[in-house]
Amino acid sequence: SMLFGTCAAVIVMSLFSLGLLPGFVRGVPGAQWFFSTWSLAIGFLVAIATFFFWKPRQEVFFDRICISEDPKLKALAIFSLAGMLKKSREMLVLWDPSWSDRLWCLFELAAFLKSENDQERQSALIMMPTFLGLCSTAVFLTVSAAMLGVTTLPIGGESASLVPFSGLLVFGALVGFFALMAFRGYFHSVDVLDEKLGSASFDKVICHCCECNHLSETGQRIECDREVLK
Repeated sequence: SMLFGTCAAVIVMSLFSLGLLPGFVRGVPGAQWFFSTWSLAIGFLVAIATFFFWKPRQEVFFDRICISEDPKLKALAIFSLAGMLKKSREMLVLWDPSWSDRLWCLFELAAFLKSENDQERQSALIMMPTFLGLCSTAVFLTVSAAMLGVTTLPIGGESASLVPFSGLLVFGALVGFFALMAFRGYFHSVDVLDEKLGSASFDKVICHCCECNHLSETGQRIECDREVLK
Protein backbone atom coordinates (compact mmCIF):
# COMPACT_ATOMS: atom_id res chain seq x y z
CA SER A 1 0.00 0.00 0.00
CA MET A 2 2.88 2.38 0.76
CA LEU A 3 4.44 1.65 -2.64
CA PHE A 4 1.21 2.36 -4.53
CA GLY A 5 0.59 5.48 -2.45
CA THR A 6 4.09 6.78 -3.18
CA CYS A 7 3.72 6.10 -6.93
CA ALA A 8 0.38 7.91 -7.00
CA ALA A 9 1.88 10.87 -5.13
CA VAL A 10 4.76 11.10 -7.63
CA ILE A 11 2.34 11.01 -10.56
CA VAL A 12 0.13 13.85 -9.28
CA MET A 13 3.25 15.83 -8.29
CA SER A 14 4.42 15.58 -11.90
CA LEU A 15 1.00 16.68 -13.18
CA PHE A 16 1.01 19.65 -10.81
CA SER A 17 4.54 20.62 -11.88
CA LEU A 18 3.38 20.61 -15.52
CA GLY A 19 0.51 22.95 -14.63
CA LEU A 20 -2.20 20.36 -15.25
CA LEU A 21 -3.56 20.52 -11.69
CA PRO A 22 -4.66 23.63 -9.77
CA GLY A 23 -2.98 24.91 -6.62
CA PHE A 24 -2.96 27.92 -4.32
CA VAL A 25 -0.59 30.71 -3.36
CA ARG A 26 1.15 30.30 -0.02
CA GLY A 27 3.69 32.33 1.93
CA VAL A 28 4.17 35.88 3.18
CA PRO A 29 4.22 39.11 1.18
CA GLY A 30 7.42 39.21 -0.79
CA ALA A 31 8.02 35.47 -0.44
CA GLN A 32 5.13 33.57 -1.97
CA TRP A 33 4.98 30.42 -4.07
CA PHE A 34 2.47 28.21 -5.80
CA PHE A 35 1.54 25.29 -3.59
CA SER A 36 -0.76 22.24 -3.47
CA THR A 37 -1.65 19.22 -1.37
CA TRP A 38 -2.34 16.88 -4.29
CA SER A 39 0.53 14.49 -3.54
CA LEU A 40 -0.33 14.17 0.15
CA ALA A 41 -4.07 13.70 -0.36
CA ILE A 42 -3.90 11.32 -3.33
CA GLY A 43 -1.02 9.32 -1.86
CA PHE A 44 -2.91 8.92 1.41
CA LEU A 45 -6.16 7.84 -0.28
CA VAL A 46 -4.43 5.37 -2.62
CA ALA A 47 -2.46 3.84 0.26
CA ILE A 48 -5.62 3.43 2.36
CA ALA A 49 -7.60 1.97 -0.57
CA THR A 50 -4.81 -0.49 -1.40
CA PHE A 51 -4.51 -1.55 2.23
CA PHE A 52 -8.22 -2.40 2.54
CA PHE A 53 -9.05 -3.71 -0.94
CA TRP A 54 -5.88 -5.39 -2.23
CA LYS A 55 -6.23 -9.17 -1.99
CA PRO A 56 -2.96 -11.11 -1.77
CA ARG A 57 -2.82 -14.22 -3.95
CA GLN A 58 -0.66 -16.19 -1.56
CA GLU A 59 -2.45 -19.13 0.05
CA VAL A 60 -2.11 -19.55 3.80
CA PHE A 61 -3.20 -22.07 6.41
CA PHE A 62 -4.63 -20.04 9.27
CA ASP A 63 -4.35 -22.07 12.46
CA ARG A 64 -6.96 -21.03 15.02
CA ILE A 65 -9.10 -23.38 17.13
CA CYS A 66 -8.57 -26.28 14.74
CA ILE A 67 -8.05 -29.13 17.24
CA SER A 68 -11.10 -31.10 18.32
CA GLU A 69 -11.57 -32.09 21.97
CA ASP A 70 -12.56 -35.61 20.94
CA PRO A 71 -9.55 -37.88 21.78
CA LYS A 72 -9.57 -39.73 18.42
CA LEU A 73 -10.08 -36.60 16.36
CA LYS A 74 -7.45 -34.79 18.43
CA ALA A 75 -4.85 -37.45 17.66
CA LEU A 76 -5.66 -37.29 13.94
CA ALA A 77 -5.52 -33.50 14.02
CA ILE A 78 -2.07 -33.53 15.61
CA PHE A 79 -0.71 -35.75 12.84
CA SER A 80 -2.45 -33.60 10.21
CA LEU A 81 -1.00 -30.47 11.76
CA ALA A 82 2.48 -31.92 11.50
CA GLY A 83 1.85 -32.65 7.81
CA MET A 84 0.68 -29.09 7.23
CA LEU A 85 3.80 -27.69 8.86
CA LYS A 86 6.07 -30.01 6.89
CA LYS A 87 4.57 -28.84 3.57
CA SER A 88 4.71 -25.16 4.48
CA ARG A 89 7.41 -22.93 3.00
CA GLU A 90 6.99 -20.29 5.71
CA MET A 91 5.62 -20.05 9.22
CA LEU A 92 4.33 -16.64 10.23
CA VAL A 93 3.96 -16.20 13.99
CA LEU A 94 1.74 -13.29 15.06
CA TRP A 95 3.54 -12.86 18.32
CA ASP A 96 2.52 -11.13 21.53
CA PRO A 97 3.96 -11.59 25.06
CA SER A 98 1.49 -14.40 25.84
CA TRP A 99 2.51 -16.49 22.81
CA SER A 100 5.54 -18.10 24.47
CA ASP A 101 3.35 -19.23 27.40
CA ARG A 102 0.90 -21.25 25.28
CA LEU A 103 1.30 -25.01 24.89
CA TRP A 104 0.04 -25.35 21.32
CA CYS A 105 2.08 -22.39 20.10
CA LEU A 106 5.33 -23.91 21.32
CA PHE A 107 4.34 -27.33 19.97
CA GLU A 108 3.79 -25.89 16.49
CA LEU A 109 7.09 -24.02 16.65
CA ALA A 110 8.96 -27.16 17.68
CA ALA A 111 7.24 -29.24 14.99
CA PHE A 112 8.02 -26.68 12.29
CA LEU A 113 11.69 -26.44 13.26
CA LYS A 114 11.94 -30.24 13.43
CA SER A 115 10.40 -30.64 9.96
CA GLU A 116 12.82 -28.03 8.62
CA ASN A 117 15.79 -30.02 9.91
CA ASP A 118 14.42 -33.25 8.41
CA GLN A 119 14.21 -31.93 4.85
CA GLU A 120 16.72 -30.45 2.44
CA ARG A 121 14.83 -27.30 1.48
CA GLN A 122 15.00 -24.35 3.82
CA SER A 123 11.80 -22.99 5.36
CA ALA A 124 11.41 -19.51 6.77
CA LEU A 125 10.24 -18.72 10.28
CA ILE A 126 8.90 -15.16 10.54
CA MET A 127 8.14 -13.65 13.93
CA MET A 128 5.81 -10.68 13.45
CA PRO A 129 4.81 -8.84 16.65
CA THR A 130 1.14 -7.81 16.68
CA PHE A 131 2.34 -4.58 18.26
CA LEU A 132 3.94 -3.50 14.98
CA GLY A 133 0.62 -3.50 13.14
CA LEU A 134 -1.01 -1.07 15.56
CA CYS A 135 2.16 1.00 15.83
CA SER A 136 2.62 1.26 12.04
CA THR A 137 -1.00 2.31 11.56
CA ALA A 138 -0.75 4.93 14.32
CA VAL A 139 2.48 6.37 12.91
CA PHE A 140 1.04 6.47 9.38
CA LEU A 141 -2.14 8.27 10.44
CA THR A 142 -0.28 10.66 12.79
CA VAL A 143 2.31 11.68 10.21
CA SER A 144 -0.37 12.10 7.53
CA ALA A 145 -2.49 14.30 9.82
CA ALA A 146 0.55 16.36 10.85
CA MET A 147 1.70 16.88 7.26
CA LEU A 148 -1.82 17.86 6.22
CA GLY A 149 -1.78 20.54 8.89
CA VAL A 150 1.70 21.77 7.94
CA THR A 151 0.80 22.02 4.25
CA THR A 152 -2.57 23.73 4.68
CA LEU A 153 -2.18 26.10 7.65
CA PRO A 154 -1.74 29.70 6.58
CA ILE A 155 1.68 31.31 6.84
CA GLY A 156 1.69 34.92 7.95
CA GLY A 157 3.96 37.47 9.51
CA GLU A 158 1.97 37.77 12.72
CA SER A 159 2.86 35.83 15.84
CA ALA A 160 -0.70 34.41 15.96
CA SER A 161 0.16 32.29 12.91
CA LEU A 162 2.67 30.37 15.04
CA VAL A 163 -0.03 29.04 17.35
CA PRO A 164 -1.21 26.22 15.03
CA PHE A 165 2.37 25.15 14.36
CA SER A 166 3.14 25.16 18.08
CA GLY A 167 0.12 22.92 18.60
CA LEU A 168 1.44 20.52 15.96
CA LEU A 169 4.84 20.42 17.65
CA VAL A 170 3.27 19.67 21.04
CA PHE A 171 1.08 16.98 19.50
CA GLY A 172 4.09 15.42 17.76
CA ALA A 173 6.10 15.45 21.00
CA LEU A 174 3.31 13.67 22.87
CA VAL A 175 2.94 11.04 20.15
CA GLY A 176 6.70 10.54 20.09
CA PHE A 177 6.83 10.12 23.86
CA PHE A 178 4.13 7.45 23.96
CA ALA A 179 5.65 5.72 20.92
CA LEU A 180 9.01 5.62 22.69
CA MET A 181 7.46 4.10 25.80
CA ALA A 182 5.63 1.52 23.69
CA PHE A 183 8.83 0.53 21.89
CA ARG A 184 10.68 0.19 25.20
CA GLY A 185 7.98 -2.18 26.41
CA TYR A 186 8.21 -4.11 23.15
CA PHE A 187 11.98 -4.61 23.32
CA HIS A 188 11.67 -5.67 26.95
CA SER A 189 9.12 -8.33 25.94
CA VAL A 190 11.57 -9.54 23.26
CA ASP A 191 14.20 -10.10 25.96
CA VAL A 192 11.61 -11.97 28.03
CA LEU A 193 10.74 -14.11 24.99
CA ASP A 194 14.38 -15.08 24.56
CA GLU A 195 14.57 -16.14 28.21
CA LYS A 196 11.32 -18.14 28.02
CA LEU A 197 12.31 -20.00 24.86
CA GLY A 198 15.65 -20.86 26.42
CA SER A 199 13.92 -22.63 29.32
CA ALA A 200 10.65 -23.70 27.68
CA SER A 201 8.99 -26.85 28.97
CA PHE A 202 5.60 -28.47 28.37
CA ASP A 203 5.20 -28.70 32.13
CA LYS A 204 5.47 -24.93 32.62
CA VAL A 205 3.38 -23.51 29.78
CA ILE A 206 -0.36 -22.77 29.76
CA CYS A 207 -3.03 -24.86 28.05
CA HIS A 208 -6.77 -24.28 27.88
CA CYS A 209 -7.78 -27.64 29.32
CA CYS A 210 -5.83 -27.01 32.54
CA GLU A 211 -7.29 -23.50 32.82
CA CYS A 212 -10.84 -24.91 32.73
CA ASN A 213 -9.96 -27.76 35.14
CA HIS A 214 -10.28 -30.37 32.34
CA LEU A 215 -14.03 -29.84 32.00
CA SER A 216 -15.84 -28.88 28.81
CA GLU A 217 -18.63 -26.30 28.64
CA THR A 218 -21.14 -29.12 29.07
CA GLY A 219 -19.35 -30.45 32.17
CA GLN A 220 -17.79 -33.46 30.47
CA ARG A 221 -14.26 -34.56 31.33
CA ILE A 222 -11.67 -33.72 28.64
CA GLU A 223 -8.21 -35.19 28.22
CA CYS A 224 -5.25 -32.99 29.07
CA ASP A 225 -3.48 -31.62 25.99
CA ARG A 226 -0.21 -31.68 27.87
CA GLU A 227 -0.42 -35.43 28.32
CA VAL A 228 -1.51 -36.03 24.74
CA LEU A 229 1.48 -34.19 23.31
CA LYS A 230 3.88 -35.95 25.63
